[in-house]
Amino acid sequence: MKRYSSNLIFKLALFFASVFSPTQAFSAGLVPNCGGTFSCNFCDLIMLIDNVINFFIYLSIPIAVILFVWIGWDLIVQGNKSSAITTARSRFISLLTGLFFLLTSWLLVTLITSSLVGGNFTDILTGNYTCISTPMVVPPLPPGPAVPPGPAVPPGPVGPSASHAAAEALLTANNITTKSSGNCSDKTNPTCTSLDGIQSNTLNGTINLATQCRLTASCAVVVTGGTEIGHSMAHSAGKKIDISKNDANFNAFMASIISGTPGVPIAAGIKYSNVVSGGMTYIIIDESDHWDIQVI
Repeated sequence: MKRYSSNLIFKLALFFASVFSPTQAFSAGLVPNCGGTFSCNFCDLIMLIDNVINFFIYLSIPIAVILFVWIGWDLIVQGNKSSAITTARSRFISLLTGLFFLLTSWLLVTLITSSLVGGNFTDILTGNYTCISTPMVVPPLPPGPAVPPGPAVPPGPVGPSASHAAAEALLTANNITTKSSGNCSDKTNPTCTSLDGIQSNTLNGTINLATQCRLTASCAVVVTGGTEIGHSMAHSAGKKIDISKNDANFNAFMASIISGTPGVPIAAGIKYSNVVSGGMTYIIIDESDHWDIQVI
């Protein structure tokens, strides 16, 4: 019986280690991606510490499950003895107490992290947060052959942000449409697509992507998410915009510009940082039905 129980616990350990493996949860690495032409800063250091803590949280899950199984199995083997029941109850309470304090500490650390880096708590908790990278000072390269410039990106609206009407007019002038499931633009309605308060830099970045895509193909660019409620704080602040995946040419273009950048799996999809296109730098999240885009 004891040999059988040992084999059972060993098999359960292998199963839960494979399902909740921290190496799978952090397959992209613990160290934030700020390499290439960018240097790490204080934000990246804080996110590194947060990643290490999350790693041990993931590691504790299969350990806790195995301990629960072991306590329960030991109770079954011991039979209906009052001493065995008392011991099992004490072990269960100790394990639950330890998990409670562990998860509480994890939430507290995440809250402190969001305060230190100035990010949204939910974004950091789900991994949907990227530090703004600091460009490195590099020596200039020797001049090469002249390359003809591509089409100029039309200027955005005056001021740091735009009203919905002004933003929609600017996008329409660049053959970019706006669509919502509710056929509306109310910022307080999650079924609408609102551009009210969107930042000029975000609009210019969207126009730039459409312009670069149309250099080689006919691309239909459709905005499906802006500053309406139901998104992250970055969306509400006008720093992000969602573009539909309904156009194959635009999808192929987006796939080409992120192809040289390592992707990081997060809750929303695959995140690509420091993606450069047309002289602008982006954070792009490849989600199921749209591209989540932020200009940095």
